[in-house]
Amino acid sequence: MRRTLIAAALGACLAGPAAANEYATFTQLHVTPLGAGSDASCATMALLNLPATWQTGDAIVVMLIADPVHNPTRDPLIAALLAEQAGVLELSPSMPAACPDDRPETSRLAPPADPLDLVFGGLLAARREAGGGLVVAIGYGPGGGSVLAAADETAASTRLGPGGPRFAATLAIGDGRARLRLGTAQAAPERSELRLGLLCEALARSGTTQGTASGEACAVDLVASAPSVRATPVALHR
Repeated sequence: MRRTLIAAALGACLAGPAAANEYATFTQLHVTPLGAGSDASCATMALLNLPATWQTGDAIVVMLIADPVHNPTRDPLIAALLAEQAGVLELSPSMPAACPDDRPETSRLAPPADPLDLVFGGLLAARREAGGGLVVAIGYGPGGGSVLAAADETAASTRLGPGGPRFAATLAIGDGRARLRLGTAQAAPERSELRLGLLCEALARSGTTQGTASGEACAVDLVASAPSVRATPVALHR
């Protein structure tokens, strides 16, 4: 019963992109926060949005949002990413968690997960459960700047080990000036710098003032960090 109620709450809060892209598919995932500051025995519910033509190995954006209710500015950004064939995994520390020992008479709410721990849990879910290839973290709204630390190798290796998956980049939107940080270098077949350039362009084409500003700032930071980026048509899918 508790999981059913959580699923209903998740659908009510996070189902916004369906209106923006009727051809997307939606899957609920349980994301386990990774880090000493979070309860690793409890998993947070998340919503995975996938374009209908998405294939294993295509890009996924792990989007951390402070407020999971419908947002007229955020939803067009998600729709723009879906249009570029990138999946979007929506996470929020405010969403309820499911714990192994939950029973109708003893169910408990786990304390909110640390945002950075949750983002790394999203990375692992995006790669191992969803089958994503290139993975980018976006922090949206107040506090979104916290995701930038997910590009740090020390933070990643502490949670995922030296051989674990890594974010190609992290991007903060709506928390001051949009900022982008490149993560660990990705395998050559991922063509990460070119595909990240398309991600910036997708944000700029979202049709919102915030999206345009974020896309422009994203492109500026990307070129500054990776001078090899060129305006070459390469899809976010492989």
